[in-house]
Amino acid sequence: FAQAGAWHPAVATLILLNEPDFFEFSPKCQPSGAWCRVKAALSALDGVLMAEKEAGISAGRVRLTVTWSFGMMTSIDGSVTGPGVFGFQDMVAGVADPQIAYYTPRSTHEALEQAFRTRWTHGLNTQAPWSFVNAMVSKEYARFSPAPWFIGEYGANGQPADIIQADLEAMHKSASESSGFLGAAVFQFQTAHWKGGSEMNFGLFRLGDQELGSTDEICAGSYCHTYPVHCLSTRLDWLPGTLADRAQAVASAWNGTVASGKGLCSIASPSVAGESGPRRLRGSHDLFA
Repeated sequence: FAQAGAWHPAVATLILLNEPDFFEFSPKCQPSGAWCRVKAALSALDGVLMAEKEAGISAGRVRLTVTWSFGMMTSIDGSVTGPGVFGFQDMVAGVADPQIAYYTPRSTHEALEQAFRTRWTHGLNTQAPWSFVNAMVSKEYARFSPAPWFIGEYGANGQPADIIQADLEAMHKSASESSGFLGAAVFQFQTAHWKGGSEMNFGLFRLGDQELGSTDEICAGSYCHTYPVHCLSTRLDWLPGTLADRAQAVASAWNGTVASGKGLCSIASPSVAGESGPRRLRGSHDLFA
């Protein structure tokens, strides 16, 4: 990811950790508490700064973030309670005094403060509608300005297509008008079939039965194996009504279309019987780009 002594220009932001608030429920976190999640986040930030220094990589425009869950929690210093924003305050308090999480920086405290002041972006994940998320964050966000924030995972769990489209359009409007909110990434590109259960509620595409090819050998230790590459379909037929129209909702919100393209399932594929033909998202926010 390095190029000429700097980060590759394709890298804009590093997500250091995803939902470290769950660490405090780990058996390794004894005694259990907020200090575990904050210590992990500070360590990740510290580690990246030390790695950059060792490799001779300049920070450039690359920003740093942690995406917190949307659980209702209280920050480590007790000053903020709310979904997602507890983690925003965790970082403010932790960088100000790493010992609040029993952490001693390997670099310097000054380096942590400088990176947080100049490179930090607050982040959260959510399955909730935008109106609720915006209301929860907006009432607290003045204290975190001028650092921006974004949604790392917009899950839209159990939301019909019209709500997803309206949410994404409203987010785009808010990001265009605000210097604080940067936008959102849709969770997720492909359904995580292997997880099953409620995890099947996410994804814009499913895997079809049709095999398009196979990978080269992929090795884990001494074990090497090839794996099939399946076609993709927008037909999420286990979801009722327009809950299944997630891809079309995203395409419509971002001025795209659902059109034919390479890699999508043919109508002959048993998993997509009844579709009008191979489909993919294409538009100003091309998910295949």
